[in-house]
Amino acid sequence: MLTGLFFAIAALALRMIFLRFVDQYTLDEHGLVHKHGIITRHTQSIQLSAVRSVELKQSILQRILRVGDIQIYSSASDSAEVKFSGILHPVKAQNKIQKMLQQVKEQPVKEDRGR
Repeated sequence: MLTGLFFAIAALALRMIFLRFVDQYTLDEHGLVHKHGIITRHTQSIQLSAVRSVELKQSILQRILRVGDIQIYSSASDSAEVKFSGILHPVKAQNKIQKMLQQVKEQPVKEDRGR
């Protein structure tokens, strides 16, 4: 039993180390971007104004290790548009995303006057 737990923790730790080299996450005033890959590159992005919800998923082991997965949903889709996996301190990351979303919602809408 203890050996199995050790291997589960070791496997998750190795996965986290691997993801650090393979995944890059960016959050700025324009949106969220997830870049995946070393040799080939896959990019997912979403504008902050299009975000409908931010979901945090953690297994028991992830909670112990203080990591988790964040999924970003837009109003245009029922499935997650952007997934951040193996995030360290995911609650802080989720709170930061939600704070930026609130700032975007509070910004006045710019009118296009046809100039």
